[in-house]
Amino acid sequence: MGISFFARRAIFAAVVFAFHFSAVAQGNLTPPGAPAPTMKSLAQIEPRTPISSVPFTINGPGLYYLTTNLTTITNGIIIDTNDVVLDLGGFTLDGDGGASDYGVHIKTQSRVVVRNGTVRNFGAGVRIEPGSTEVMVEDLILIENTNGIAASSSASTLSLVRSVFRRVRAISNGTGIFIGNGTPATTVTQNIVDDCEAIKSASYGIQIFPPGNLIMRCRVSGSGLANYNIGMSNRLGAIVFPAVNPSIINGSAGGPGTGTTDPFANLSF
Repeated sequence: MGISFFARRAIFAAVVFAFHFSAVAQGNLTPPGAPAPTMKSLAQIEPRTPISSVPFTINGPGLYYLTTNLTTITNGIIIDTNDVVLDLGGFTLDGDGGASDYGVHIKTQSRVVVRNGTVRNFGAGVRIEPGSTEVMVEDLILIENTNGIAASSSASTLSLVRSVFRRVRAISNGTGIFIGNGTPATTVTQNIVDDCEAIKSASYGIQIFPPGNLIMRCRVSGSGLANYNIGMSNRLGAIVFPAVNPSIINGSAGGPGTGTTDPFANLSF
């Protein structure tokens, strides 16, 4: 007697079930572990060194940042190596008014960036020593310092080249931005002061003696002696001349540079 249709269906189902159970049972029933992280931390992508107290000396290249507002009775942060980025992180570095104290002191270095914060009540908010090159100071507020930015020396060996100062706001300093000391032998050239503002300086707002620099898109007002004191043969872009307290512009020229000896040749501004 043959097997009925329903019996054959039952046998087929049993075989399929047995085969499926056997195939599944042969696998590893232990679940895998948690997936490995696929993203890197900020410290892994861009290693940074925190600064939580001052005075602090930077003697190794890298990126440094403030963790809070900091106060000191001496120097603030000394940069004693090349290739440094100092990010104030929007915080304030505050001194006690010492004439020989510097908020940020760049000691004859190259490729240094200082940015993004407030420096107040020092002999110089940012002091740049002779021989420094390719320094960038940007997005700073400098308040009640003897000089907001000071790149000057009584020696004839002062040099500062290919540096940029931009979006700096100097308020109630002795001199807002002071670059060079007028000595003919100094080499202070190819520097750019761009989109800066000096308000209520006791003496000069922006003072740049040596030739070959570019000053543009700046605004100065309320200075005690003169708003601008710009030496011979510098280039001037659009700057604001207030109606009172006239400036001292000694033969400096506006417009783009020309020729092969002008450091700003072919630059439009």
